[in-house]
Amino acid sequence: MPEETTLKQDMRHGSWVRGILAGVLSFVSIVVVPLALMWFLEGMIASMGAGDEMAEIFNTLNETIWRFMIYGIPVIVLAFLTSFYVKGNKAKVLFTVIALLYSIAWLFLIFPGGELPVSLDTSGFFSGSGFSLDSVTLTLNFLGIMLLLVAIMLLRMVLSYAVYKSNREKYLKKLSE
Repeated sequence: MPEETTLKQDMRHGSWVRGILAGVLSFVSIVVVPLALMWFLEGMIASMGAGDEMAEIFNTLNETIWRFMIYGIPVIVLAFLTSFYVKGNKAKVLFTVIALLYSIAWLFLIFPGGELPVSLDTSGFFSGSGFSLDSVTLTLNFLGIMLLLVAIMLLRMVLSYAVYKSNREKYLKKLSE
């Protein structure tokens, strides 16, 4: 059986190609796609001419997308680090757990308190009638879905350790060659 290694020794062995590919894919999904979505929504609002009435909803959506992108930057770095190391490497387990813990925090940074307040200016909807309603505010509650995602991420942490244990011997054998 090959000799056991330390975390410091394991951190020296990884695949740059896999790490960079994971980082680029993560960048595309966390930054490029949301920016394209914001650009598409702005164009759609302009073409519909519903800017004033729907402005508050799209402002809330834009704020949420910006929080997703800004707080998602560490996820890009962590995606590189988790993919850089191979199964059986102690560093992979370490960075996978860190990435999953940050992902849990990221959820609560995007949706503070598990809620998303949405306001709609309805002052122009009932003009000319005896009825008036200035605005409507809804609060979408995602807490149940977020707690389910947290449970899944916690299970993935346990799974990352199980994958490490099952591939450790192969990893050590490959290192000793």
